[in-house]
Amino acid sequence: MRIEERGEALRSACRALDDVPVTWGVDDCSAWPASWVAAITGRDVLWPAYANEDEARDLIAAAGGLDALWQDVAADCGLRRRVKGEEPRLGDVGLIRTTHHDVMVGVVFAHARIACWRHEAGVRRLAVRHSAIVGIWEV
Repeated sequence: MRIEERGEALRSACRALDDVPVTWGVDDCSAWPASWVAAITGRDVLWPAYANEDEARDLIAAAGGLDALWQDVAADCGLRRRVKGEEPRLGDVGLIRTTHHDVMVGVVFAHARIACWRHEAGVRRLAVRHSAIVGIWEV
């Protein structure tokens, strides 16, 4: 897929969620990047099932943290984790630590370290400092 097509696909994916409330386990901040990977690559992404925030937190705790859970899922579908210091590219997925809530969230990266984050109702775009990036997986 050409870079222009990938950019348009990401814009469309974000627009499709404008003012749409998040559904846990379907399009939350981790499930949405997983569905992005599946749509762009055609790979099966076996994201674990959960139906609400409490179940998601239990799943994350059982996995040893959100980073460990993402690493397991990414490895199962063949995604390469970028080495520390590598810049994200358009369409890569990753984890960032937000300053507002001081939590880790899953994102899809756009140009110039802009992260598209599935929020409560829609997708927010955040400029991400390099120090806030926890992990990046190449898509």
